[in-house]
Amino acid sequence: MQNSIARLTLSCLTLLLLLTASCAPPAPQEEEAAPAEEEEVVPAEEEEEVATEEEETAPEEEETPAEEEAAATLGPNETSDGRVTIALDKVQRGDVLPPDIMESLSTGRPSYEAPPPDAGCDFVCIYLTISRIEGVLMVDLLGYGEEGSVLLDAQGGEYEPATFSVQGIEFKDLTHLTGDYEVVEGATAFLVFDVPVQEEPSELALVYSFQETWEDESAKRGQIDIVLM
Repeated sequence: MQNSIARLTLSCLTLLLLLTASCAPPAPQEEEAAPAEEEEVVPAEEEEEVATEEEETAPEEEETPAEEEAAATLGPNETSDGRVTIALDKVQRGDVLPPDIMESLSTGRPSYEAPPPDAGCDFVCIYLTISRIEGVLMVDLLGYGEEGSVLLDAQGGEYEPATFSVQGIEFKDLTHLTGDYEVVEGATAFLVFDVPVQEEPSELALVYSFQETWEDESAKRGQIDIVLM
């Protein structure tokens, strides 16, 4: 009798376990990991092409409108810095001064005699014309304060002018002829240098002074490098 009760109890427990297992929620399944996105490999040749295209499309430095206009309208033997345009008329070299320079230097001085060039040197005479002046007043063609124009030779030597002359100026006040003046378009000038006979002049560094208006407190420095060779 006891054995029957034990078997019956065991059967009931087994049935209860089976029922419990069948009613339990299913174990959550692990979600499949999303496939990793593949990295697009760009061939080296394509990378080089892209870099080249970027370089080609990079913006270039643009010239200022004044420089562009000056470069577009320059005539033969003209040089400009965007404000002032200078024409190189001619360069003469010799051991005596040309007659026109002698005439200019002797005006008002009938007994004037030009000194000879320095020992071992020739006279190098440079003739210039002011072609254009844009938006400024040129108040000194041949210098800025204590700094003057210089002639350079092919070896880098520098020479200061022995004499010079400018013709073509206008005074601000015609009743005050020792007052302010400006060099105007069409003005001409010559500079004379003593240069050793074995040296070849190559460039004139023309230093000048300008103002934007007569009301400016002081002049500004300008420079035009004129190639002679």
